[in-house]
Amino acid sequence: MKKIAAFCCCMLLMITLVKAQTPSAVMKHSRDFLVVQLSYDTWPGAPDSVHAGGLSRGVNVAFMYDFPLKPASHFSVAPGLGISSSNIFFKDQTVNIGQASQTIGFPRDTSYKHYKLATAYVEIPIELRYREFEDNANKGFKVAAGLKFGTLLSAHTKGKLIYQGGKQAQKISDKRYFQPWRVAATLRIGWGNLAVFTSYSLTPLFKTNAGPTINPLQVGLCLSGL
Repeated sequence: MKKIAAFCCCMLLMITLVKAQTPSAVMKHSRDFLVVQLSYDTWPGAPDSVHAGGLSRGVNVAFMYDFPLKPASHFSVAPGLGISSSNIFFKDQTVNIGQASQTIGFPRDTSYKHYKLATAYVEIPIELRYREFEDNANKGFKVAAGLKFGTLLSAHTKGKLIYQGGKQAQKISDKRYFQPWRVAATLRIGWGNLAVFTSYSLTPLFKTNAGPTINPLQVGLCLSGL
């Protein structure tokens, strides 16, 4: 979360610089520069041996620049730079990402009050956009479909171990079982600055033969503007 917060600060600084150097006549047009998404995360199709549960969630932040396909067009293309995170919680189960094995394990374990697997990616998103008001993305109906190309920034597990006399947080970081690259399909539909969105990973989370075939899915709310 600290890395995401730092990234958000950098994005806000970039927006401030753009606004300071851009004529006011241009900046009156809203182009959805900043996109913030809060998601519910799930692993559809995961084997029965994987007991993901609880309120698994994620946060995505991207800075995108909007290029109309032609003057006064309702359609545009928007590439950008972003970061995304996902936290998958488990019930009475752990994830052995730090073990000396060729495949990742999901052993049963009831000694943790909370246990999660967290991943973070740096991404290059690109969207094809349509909006009702071509010069103002803060109003009217909007829809955007696209792809995100990402590289794995970090992967770790974190659990709150319960033992006699207290609790102890445990964290293990290891990326050996995870695909280093990810491609995800995205869709968001909304009105004004608010939208619903979904993101589905077209590439599996784990490397071939390193774990079950899992393609993560996110659905949630999106706030965009500037």
